[in-house]
Amino acid sequence: MLQKVGGGYDSQALSPPAPLIGKAGFAALVAALETALIVSASILCGIAYHLLAYQETGPVGEFALAGLLVAVLFVSSFAFRGDYRVDRFLDGRRDPARLLKVWVYAIVAVTVVGFLAKASGTLSRGWFLLFFAAGLAAVIGLDSALQHYAAKAVQAGWIEPRRLLIIGDTDHLDRLVDLEKSDHGAIAVMSTINLPALQIILCLLIEMQKILLLLYI
Repeated sequence: MLQKVGGGYDSQALSPPAPLIGKAGFAALVAALETALIVSASILCGIAYHLLAYQETGPVGEFALAGLLVAVLFVSSFAFRGDYRVDRFLDGRRDPARLLKVWVYAIVAVTVVGFLAKASGTLSRGWFLLFFAAGLAAVIGLDSALQHYAAKAVQAGWIEPRRLLIIGDTDHLDRLVDLEKSDHGAIAVMSTINLPALQIILCLLIEMQKILLLLYI
C-alpha cells in the first residue's frame, strides 16, 4: 500500500499483513472445489434421474467416475492456461462463455471415451443431459461466487494479492494511488522507484539493447 510522505511516496509505511492463503494455495483450493462440485453434480444427477425413471439409484460408481473424468479435463484446461491465479478471478477473465467452451470440450471428450470403451450403454441419455445442464450451471455459479468472495478476501488480507514494483515519476505515482484505491486492495505495491521520465526511457533502451544483443550473438 502506498502512503504519501512529504513530496514522495513510501510503499513500506503501511505494510500489509501476511496473507493466510498464497497464490499456489488459492489455485489448489479452487481446483479442488471445482472437482468436488463436478463429481457431486454427476452423482446427484444420476441418482435423481434413475430414481424418477427406474425407481433405483443406478450405477453410482460410474456416475462418480464419469464426473471425475469431466472434472480432470475441465480443471486441467484452466490450470494449463494459468486461470486459477487470483488475478484471473479479480479481473473477471473466467467469463461464462469461456466456462461453456471448456465444459462442452470436457463433456464431449468423456462421451467419446465412453463410446470407444463401450461404457455408454450403462449411462443413460437422461443422466447425460441433466448432468450437462446442471453441471454447467453449478460451475458458472461457483465461479461467480469465487469472483465475489475472492475480492473480499484480498481486501481482508486473507489471500495474497498481485504484487508490483513501480518505476516512474511523481505524476505516475499519483495515478497509481488512484488505481490502487479503485482496485479495492487487489494490487499490493511492494516498492517504488521515483525516476525522471527521461531516465526511465534511457533505462528501457539499455535493457532493450541487451536483449537484442543476446538474440543476435
